[in-house]
Amino acid sequence: MTGIAPISSSGYKVFFVEREASLAFQKEYRKLPTEEREEFLKNKRLQVAEIEKHAAECEEWHRGVTSMRKSELDEVRSARADAILARIDDLGYSDVTEFFEGRIELIERKVFSIPRPLTDKEWARICPDLLWRLDDYRQQITERMLYNPRRKVLVGLYDEYVRKPAPPGAAVDILPHVADLATFPPFDDIIKAPKGTSVGAESFQAAFAQLPSLVQGWRDDIEAQLGALVVTPRESVDADSPTPGYTGPKPSDRLKLASAVFSKEGGVIDMFPDVILPFYSHSLFNARCVHTNEETVESITADALGALPWSLTNPHGVPIVQLFTPAADVVRACGLDPRTATREDMDARNARLICKDCPSSPPLQHCRTWKNAIRHACEVHRHYTKTHWTLVDDVYMDRIQAAEGPPTDPVSTVVRCALCQLRAGEPLTQWDINYHLQNKHGIRMGEIQKGVHYFFTVTAMRRSVPEVIMRTEGGVVLFEST
Repeated sequence: MTGIAPISSSGYKVFFVEREASLAFQKEYRKLPTEEREEFLKNKRLQVAEIEKHAAECEEWHRGVTSMRKSELDEVRSARADAILARIDDLGYSDVTEFFEGRIELIERKVFSIPRPLTDKEWARICPDLLWRLDDYRQQITERMLYNPRRKVLVGLYDEYVRKPAPPGAAVDILPHVADLATFPPFDDIIKAPKGTSVGAESFQAAFAQLPSLVQGWRDDIEAQLGALVVTPRESVDADSPTPGYTGPKPSDRLKLASAVFSKEGGVIDMFPDVILPFYSHSLFNARCVHTNEETVESITADALGALPWSLTNPHGVPIVQLFTPAADVVRACGLDPRTATREDMDARNARLICKDCPSSPPLQHCRTWKNAIRHACEVHRHYTKTHWTLVDDVYMDRIQAAEGPPTDPVSTVVRCALCQLRAGEPLTQWDINYHLQNKHGIRMGEIQKGVHYFFTVTAMRRSVPEVIMRTEGGVVLFEST
């Protein structure tokens, strides 16, 4: 039967029974003579009380059995954990278990938490994988406790190095990120010197003396990697040109080609060497600096150095730098061979193009420079395998250039320190440069001067010439600035 009993001034406790049982109880109650109904209810209450008493006893018994079983399982798990730890220690991994201070059981709970005694047969099965993971944990400990403090010493020394003028004969246009610097053999050998070796600022002096040649090797390697990506799509080459037997420039020289435009994660396109440098205030050295909660050797290394070494792929093997193939279509549309035309050749050609893939049509069309056309392809037709262009007649060039005006820089230019050597992975905002000049160079806020202490910069692909609209009225071609 359903009843309501007040339990407080603001709520009620509700008892539920099955509908059929409630109807049967009411039917039986109504059939009784009035004088027998009270006795009937009294007996029913006694039955319910007896049932509730028995149920409480059953629940108490069940709790006791469950608690006893839990205690038994906990004892089995504890004995199993002790047995595994003893075998681990016997194999020489006590340093790992001591470092984690009891957390190894939680980290390896799939092995430790099984409520079953450890047997020799099971140990033989789980031992190889467990020891492999313990080796990885030991390496993580070494990276964090031994190598990272040394890496941080290197970070400080490299900050000092770039704040000074380059030594005579050692000037380069771009220095590597400290994440790459730490991988160079002379620096890596110092960082990974055996435990007990004293490593301080003076330990890196000989390595820094070799830096100019090391930087050149780093630069050559990156040029080779990027140059290998510059392969002109067959459909972007003139069908009449002798493709069989064609020998193009070596990979590093391909970076001078106008078609050597690279796309990066986030929809950004750049040429070399700008592709090495991020030009957005919140971008990283490269996408390999992935923030993760996983404890890996890479993440621990990046924690000290701020990034991971240069690579064309992210830690999962996914490409983060690729050739932007529509650039070859633009070069071909200007009448030049994408396999041989350099940026200087395209600048000298100085053509203007109209996008045939956009829905706009006469009498209103946009005239774009070759770089603006490539940028338009990236922004509007990024997923096209091939883009199509119409070449504007050169007879209009003087009128087009008069309407264009001077090149303009985007709003999102980057501020760079005029007192430091340029190194990869150092994008700076105006706020960043103020902080940098005060804390790294000791220049007070009121003394900071543009052109003396900092300057604005922008990549070649982001500096644009204003587009011009070509309009035809009554057979007359007009050009207007946008």
